[in-house]
Amino acid sequence: MSQRATSFSTLTTGATSSHPGAPARVTSSILLTASDDLARQRAILKERLVLGLRILHKHGFEYHVSPRITVRDPGDPNTFWVHPIGLAFKLVTSTDLMLVDRDGNYLGGGGDRCRKINVTACKVDYPVFTARPDITTICHIHSTHGMAFSALGRHLDMLTQESAVFFEEHNLYAGSGELVSKSQEGREVAEALGKGKAVIQHNHGLMTVGTTIDSALAWAIVLDKECQVQLLTLSTGLSTVKIPPEDAALLRSLGGTEEDGVRKAAIYFQEAEAEYFSESYRKGYP
Repeated sequence: MSQRATSFSTLTTGATSSHPGAPARVTSSILLTASDDLARQRAILKERLVLGLRILHKHGFEYHVSPRITVRDPGDPNTFWVHPIGLAFKLVTSTDLMLVDRDGNYLGGGGDRCRKINVTACKVDYPVFTARPDITTICHIHSTHGMAFSALGRHLDMLTQESAVFFEEHNLYAGSGELVSKSQEGREVAEALGKGKAVIQHNHGLMTVGTTIDSALAWAIVLDKECQVQLLTLSTGLSTVKIPPEDAALLRSLGGTEEDGVRKAAIYFQEAEAEYFSESYRKGYP
């Protein structure tokens, strides 16, 4: 990841707190750059992941223990950072995040190693990372509208300009039953994903991917909203006006790039940052 060219520069840089329990505000950078040393890249990445988890919480996507954001480590793309299972997203700090391998084995990090790692999720996500070396982030949610729509076993209709960001870039995964290994499930999900940005998993939920935490999170929020839109239109029993394929393709090119995903996520990260760091201030951290 550190070798990738970036099209966004660092926005602002703040001082890192010397208080051992305080959130370490290192930057509000959107993307990492090759000029940053590895320690700084990890610090930036982990801070962004913490904020991303808070955004999932804010949107009501924290349902049971399966929702997650997993992010490749900038030093070793075969390992990734995850939050400890059982810890509320709003309470996660960068020191709680854990570095794991393809099988969910603990490699480092974690303020409290008594908390568990979602090993099952790691075994599903790793084959997706392997199949898509271009992505850094996987976001998986069990949103109400996403789960409801997933039970229909159908693709999104192109009903709005926002839905067009998924035109020919989302697919369905029906699953292979409980007898299949989680690694095999991950390979099947990766196959369903292809070169796209999202998978609707039947009777389960939504998975999105991106080259940044920001874009993967943006696609999850947009996909959930578009599932809600289609459910509402279906509930009327009336016919719908769909965007023609050629128009949908154009709209995707105008609003469905990774850079567009970063821009869509910006307002959510602004709010999350303001809340996260004001909390540390109220607690008396310098």
